[in-house]
Parts: sequence; structure tokens; C-alpha cells
Amino acid sequence: MYLLYAALIFVGLILLAAGVLGVLGRRLPAEHTSSGSIELGASQEAVYTLINDIGKFPEWCKDFTKMERLPDENGKETWRQFMGRNSFKSVNETMEPPRRVVHPRQKIQRRMHDYHSFPDLP
Repeated sequence: MYLLYAALIFVGLILLAAGVLGVLGRRLPAEHTSSGSIELGASQEAVYTLINDIGKFPEWCKDFTKMERLPDENGKETWRQFMGRNSFKSVNETMEPPRRVVHPRQKIQRRMHDYHSFPDLP
């Protein structure tokens, strides 16, 4: 009888924990924005050229394992980016040489944006 009582308490605690996590999960924002900055010993033009050459991402970014060129969408370069077992579709959406590149990435039903801006340095 003691084991049955202990099992019921254990199952009840698991269900309570799942309910609490469900409520907390629904309170999280649907979108998330983060930013960061670094200083590079290179010109804006050199950094822009590197960031804009999507096909070479695996050469300098270890997270990308493979890049596959897809047909253009509305006249814009389109790629499939592979990161391990995940893949994303990326379209060169905004091109403002040498200051800004935007590569929105799509995975299943979520949409992520990569914004690369190169401010003037003193």
C-alpha cells in the first residue's frame, strides 16, 4: 500500500511540474532579439565581402557544415545553410555595401534574421 501511495505522489508531482513548465513556457515571448559587437582589424569593405560571401561561411564559421546554392527568389541570392543536422533557407534580403547585409533564415515555421551592420570607426 505504501508503494502505491508513493507512486501516486510521484505521478502527481510530475504532472504538477509539467503544468508549471507549460504555464511558464506560454509566458515567454514569441520573438527574441539579441545583439553583440566586436572590433575587427579590417576595413568595412573587407568585412562586408566576407559576410556577403555565403558560400564560404564553412571556411571561417565552424557552425556551418555545408552551403548549397538554391534558385534565386525574386532576384535575390538564396542558399540552404547546414548546421549539423539542421538546415535553414537564407535569402540575401538587404544589401547596402559596405554597411549592411540582412540574411533572413527560415527553419520549418520559425523565422530568424541575421543583421550585419558595419558602423564607421573613428
